[in-house]
Amino acid sequence: MSPNAPLRNATQTRLLAVAREIACRVGYEGLTMKEVADRAEVARVTAYHYFANKDHLLAEIAADLEAEVSAELARLRLRTQDPAARAARRLVVAMAYLLREPLLLNAVLTVAMGEQGQRIFLHQDDSSPVWRLLEAELRGLPEDTARSLGRLFGHLLHSSLLSVSSGAMSMKQAEDDLKLAACWLFAGVLVS
Repeated sequence: MSPNAPLRNATQTRLLAVAREIACRVGYEGLTMKEVADRAEVARVTAYHYFANKDHLLAEIAADLEAEVSAELARLRLRTQDPAARAARRLVVAMAYLLREPLLLNAVLTVAMGEQGQRIFLHQDDSSPVWRLLEAELRGLPEDTARSLGRLFGHLLHSSLLSVSSGAMSMKQAEDDLKLAACWLFAGVLVS
């Protein structure tokens, strides 16, 4: 669970677990509140009491995924002091983690593009998911520069996730692109 998310009761936890399992199997289009409620063995009205719709469910699942990625990154032992290499490695690890369940990722990305996602995923401040991924690399930079880099890395990660999950790009190509972009972006920042 995301550190910013409210505490959940057993029913909410069960609904989210069931929704995640269904989304992993059938993606966004196949996920329905009816099936979530039925599989969680609660009345539909109970599911709607906690979650307004499937986008709300998936936004909460996205918060959980963010916490899982953060935990995965906390286990990383980055030996280099090069901020570009560190940022690229963190983005690649995050991308690889999220791509383990492509249908779930696709569902979460679908929500990220909708109204529910606009409020959750598209922050431009230090509460954004990408900022938290790259906080150590961005903190020492001037605020405007750090915010711009965080936004650019967010776009890069998002487009890489879309491209790889749709089959338009290989994971290797996405890794190479993220590494190259990190080198160019940090080189430009350090030069100017």
